[in-house]
Amino acid sequence: MKKCAYCDKTFDKLTDEHVVSRSFMTAVFPRGSGYSQYYHKLSSNYQKINDVCSKCNNEVLKRYDDYFIEFYRRIDQSQPIKKGTRMNIEYDFDLLSRWLLKTLYNSERKNGYPEFIHKMRMFRNYIIGKDNRSRLFNIYIELLADVALDEAKSRFPNLIANGVVKLPFLKIGNCLVGDPAKVDRNYIIKYFLTENIVFYIHIVNKRRCPHSIADAKMENFVDENGKLLIKRLDPQQNIVNIKSSGRTVVDIIGDTIEGDMTSLKRYLKEIIE
Repeated sequence: MKKCAYCDKTFDKLTDEHVVSRSFMTAVFPRGSGYSQYYHKLSSNYQKINDVCSKCNNEVLKRYDDYFIEFYRRIDQSQPIKKGTRMNIEYDFDLLSRWLLKTLYNSERKNGYPEFIHKMRMFRNYIIGKDNRSRLFNIYIELLADVALDEAKSRFPNLIANGVVKLPFLKIGNCLVGDPAKVDRNYIIKYFLTENIVFYIHIVNKRRCPHSIADAKMENFVDENGKLLIKRLDPQQNIVNIKSSGRTVVDIIGDTIEGDMTSLKRYLKEIIE
């Protein structure tokens, strides 16, 4: 008998759950290729993990997959996005947060990061709708600027052969905040990056985390004037007006644990060749 990673019920057989929903990957990244830290290489396969019962997978989690595709398609990233570009983004906080948390939980079970304690398991009941919204996380969003051709050429002179402006790049992981040897395990920041949008999921180890404390923990994400480059999503609202921070995917990869940009270089090389 095997235990479902979400509902904890036991079954003779469990189903495959894609780390990032296959429907989303197919719609946004039709080439089906991305970098996997687990394999340390570009993979043409969709990552999946075989530990979810059919009810959770095909009923509960599928609802969030359907929602996220609809949510993402409403964001017009086809337009040029520069520093200061403004955009309204509509969202349903519970559906969006549940999709992000389940995707991070999937990734954590599949790949894992030795620097961090596994924390996503505590959100299982919220993800499948058994618990009300948790106070142990805050979600922030950042709108990235397009990568200018001259910037791409200066960063990757041996890789950039043609004009690369929109990078169909997806990455999940943990942000590097301060000294990696002294990670504050009470406050962890995970992220989900795709094209021009980055979600930062700020996870705390306390029963209550005032927004002022949460914002203070995001001090790495401020501009030269001390203003936050990102916005916290208000659970009581359904729309956020966000201004592009001016940073690009090339800039922010350096803020992650995989700060050597190895994954981005490999991905660029793959899509250009």
